[in-house]
Amino acid sequence: MKKGSSSQNTLLILAGLAAVLGSMILSPDGRLLSLAIAALLALIILVFGCTRIKRIVALVIFVIVIMMAIPAWQQHSSFRDRYRTTQFKTRNKN
Repeated sequence: MKKGSSSQNTLLILAGLAAVLGSMILSPDGRLLSLAIAALLALIILVFGCTRIKRIVALVIFVIVIMMAIPAWQQHSSFRDRYRTTQFKTRNKN
């Protein structure tokens, strides 16, 4: 299944924009979601890309997004754990 050149360009641009948006979002959940979308879009071009240059660009975006997602996942985990312990404590008080 080959995509057209303009579709590949659009997916690469959207992956880059999602990565930039992911770096600007302060919420750990929103950052992780945006980075996951960017990784998925880059992965589509990485697998189905027609030209070598587009695959290389998609690989660079994918690696950068994964490197940005590792600290975002750690922040998300700590935020989630704090939320769960807070909810557990309030339920036990009642």
